[in-house]
Amino acid sequence: MNTLKLISKLTAWPLTFALILALAPMFMPPASANDMSGPQAITAATTAPASAGGNPYTDAAIPFTDVSIDNWFASSVMFVFENGFMTGTSTAPMTFSPNAPLTRGMVVMALYSVAGSPPVGDGILDIQFNDIPEDALYSNAVAWAVENGIVADYGGGLFGPDDNSTRQDLAVVIDDFARFAGLELPVIRSYTVFGDEADMAGYAIDSIVRLYQAGVISGKPGNAYDPGGYATRAELATMLANLLFAQVFEQEGAYTDEAYPDEVYVEMMLAFEDSFSELLFVLIDFAIEADFVDSEDDIDIWREFYSELRDAVENEAAHLADMASLAPAKYAEAHHGYVIVAEYVLNALTAFYDAAEAAFDEGDEDAAIIAINKFLNDMLMANEEWLIARTGLASILYAEATG
Repeated sequence: MNTLKLISKLTAWPLTFALILALAPMFMPPASANDMSGPQAITAATTAPASAGGNPYTDAAIPFTDVSIDNWFASSVMFVFENGFMTGTSTAPMTFSPNAPLTRGMVVMALYSVAGSPPVGDGILDIQFNDIPEDALYSNAVAWAVENGIVADYGGGLFGPDDNSTRQDLAVVIDDFARFAGLELPVIRSYTVFGDEADMAGYAIDSIVRLYQAGVISGKPGNAYDPGGYATRAELATMLANLLFAQVFEQEGAYTDEAYPDEVYVEMMLAFEDSFSELLFVLIDFAIEADFVDSEDDIDIWREFYSELRDAVENEAAHLADMASLAPAKYAEAHHGYVIVAEYVLNALTAFYDAAEAAFDEGDEDAAIIAINKFLNDMLMANEEWLIARTGLASILYAEATG
């Protein structure tokens, strides 16, 4: 199958944020977040979020063996690492464990670092926890977080530092931290109800809405938030990067009608269009060439490369979601079209995989043929919608160019 080389190429293509980050210094106040010792506004992070290849200001390469440049969280991981907000999980080899569940202890340690690690135990409220040794790395962080109402304890002298944090609970903690720090969360987009909002706890909905409107969170493909799912270390890194970098823009007045300068957004979208068009070509070409009935090799190839294809689409969808929060308002409708197409392709790819695997397991050749035909139709429809979306963007650019 002649698409394999292109598949390999696509999975190594990150969508670059270097253009917008190159402009970051003009928005960066000189103060450091580590100067913060109490409930005051965070003026800036030490360095802006990095490009996916490392930090553009320090030229630091990604040191973690489990974080690569094409991961959607790469720039956020470098941001929190280089600013000292989060550390790795091991040194030999050096790992970050981006997909590992996030514990309550990890959350408060990160936020305590962002706050500048202020002194605790000033006599106003002396908290003793039975499940936290005095010499634990996170003991001061826990005391600070509880004293300031950022994270609630369980009562009875328990905090649960090793308990995993759910995604909705993490949203509440980040929202409470923003209030404590005096951060003004900007409203840069309207809240569109997540499909699983009915599963959200009542105490978490307002926080999720605020963070979504501010561009701190974007949810998951398929218009889901997964409130009860466990948050990961990568998700915390991304939320901190979005929260602090968004604050820089808010303080410098960059959040007006537009977040990205026009030329930056357009350059990023043109690069995105090129990569996603190639990706659609790969998927359509695969659906045309695949012969699951007569060729066992195609079945093996599909199983081998499905995860890489899905990662490629997932990365594109995640990048689009991140860009949506900072897209100039006049491009919002066209951008929304891109987001819908990316999510449609991801959902179609997942559905095809499930249907194809079921057909393989049952030895049902007719079901295999039906599955591949439906997938081809889905990709052709996605391509049509893709052309509509890019036409919408092109029409705006043409109107501006011709006055």
